[in-house]
Amino acid sequence: MTDQILKPPQIRPGTVSDILWHFTGGPKWNEKEKRQEADPKPSSEAYERLCSILTEDTETGKRILKVGGHREVVFCKSKLEFHFGKKIIILNAGDVLLESSPVCCLAEIPIVHLNYVSVRYRKFAIGFYRKTAIKNQFNPVLYTFESSSIAGAIRTLSENIESLQGFPEWFKENVINDEKNPDFSSQRPDLKEAYHFLSGAVEPTKPSFERILSFIKTIKENELESIYCEREWRSTQDFRFTCDDVAMIVLPKKMDDDNTPYFDKFIEEEIDRLSIPRKIPIIAWEDLIEH
Repeated sequence: MTDQILKPPQIRPGTVSDILWHFTGGPKWNEKEKRQEADPKPSSEAYERLCSILTEDTETGKRILKVGGHREVVFCKSKLEFHFGKKIIILNAGDVLLESSPVCCLAEIPIVHLNYVSVRYRKFAIGFYRKTAIKNQFNPVLYTFESSSIAGAIRTLSENIESLQGFPEWFKENVINDEKNPDFSSQRPDLKEAYHFLSGAVEPTKPSFERILSFIKTIKENELESIYCEREWRSTQDFRFTCDDVAMIVLPKKMDDDNTPYFDKFIEEEIDRLSIPRKIPIIAWEDLIEH
């Protein structure tokens, strides 16, 4: 049977968007808890972050959404099963936290569904064309439950990688060590080739695994209506973009936590300074969402 190219349906589902959003007011990272804080950044910080991302680099003429210090922490719950005839005893083997490479994030949320995001991420956002994000190595995140078989497989793979990390040096020290095994080593010169092969194969395994973890997000069942709905896309490299890649910029007229007229402030003070071309729509959040 030959492969068939599936044509997109005439009617687009409400979950798909041609614009991917970067909100600048998301919660700060809690290193102790390995999770984001419950509350978003102050509006003033969100505004400054938005302006910073839109600031043009004079050498390259591009603006940069940088990979931040945030690393995805994949929570893997593990259970041990002991079988005694027909009786099964299940014990919790503890949680494992695996850290990914640093990431930068976008969210694929149609405009009609954006409002709920503002509670957690404020109302400051830059919308990028999805086709641009794809060209710049962004990829949708895989969501899975902490206790799922996928999380269990990730944990097993991580443990195997950790076991492999020290094997080349152990092999060198105990097998092809001329002082410990002079006769054996001289008779098997191919073992040194094997050591170099093992070193070359094992060394990149862990960073590659961490990059894979960057695109996996573990969630709890009570996060289906919050974190799961963010529909994240991620990249492990800085996103260097031009104004042609920006679909729109959104800011609030005002926020509850202060009285700064952010939309007016941006229009009056930042457009010229940031060299934002007129072709990019700059829209007040209240006009885009709330009316």
